[in-house]
Amino acid sequence: RCKEVIIPDFPIPISISEKNNKPILSSLTKEEMKKIVHVGPLVDFASLSNSSSSPHLFLSNAPDFEYTCKVLDSIKFPYISFSSARSVDREQHLHALLKSNVIIHHGGHTTIMESIVAGKPQIIIYDSNYPERANNAKKVQELGLGIAIDKDELNALTLEEAVYEAF
Repeated sequence: RCKEVIIPDFPIPISISEKNNKPILSSLTKEEMKKIVHVGPLVDFASLSNSSSSPHLFLSNAPDFEYTCKVLDSIKFPYISFSSARSVDREQHLHALLKSNVIIHHGGHTTIMESIVAGKPQIIIYDSNYPERANNAKKVQELGLGIAIDKDELNALTLEEAVYEAF
């Protein structure tokens, strides 16, 4: 009965939500499918600078945040960190994301889409107790956009390997 359905994601098969969307979309008629509009992520980077003076990482929303910071300290990679995107001003968060070379996060849809639009490789440390994030992480890795690490397998070696692979 609606005029159109707007999906803030890329269309299948590029969508990280393909596993969730495909059963729904495949059940629609051709007329209903004409109402679907994929608008991509709702992120505007046009007004922000996309330059990086030195290689570094951006850590945001990772599970076991403090442990992840300690691991990054131990492998001596420079990084910027925010325990949550909500803990800082939105523009400050996006500036840090754009300045960084690799984005480390928990597999939330928004950060994945921001990273894709910004052209940044991702390291997703996901908690398998959150199936959507685990699915997102595995899809990002499948698409060649980043590396997925189960938080239960996170240690200095796995993170260091992922950082070097992402660069």
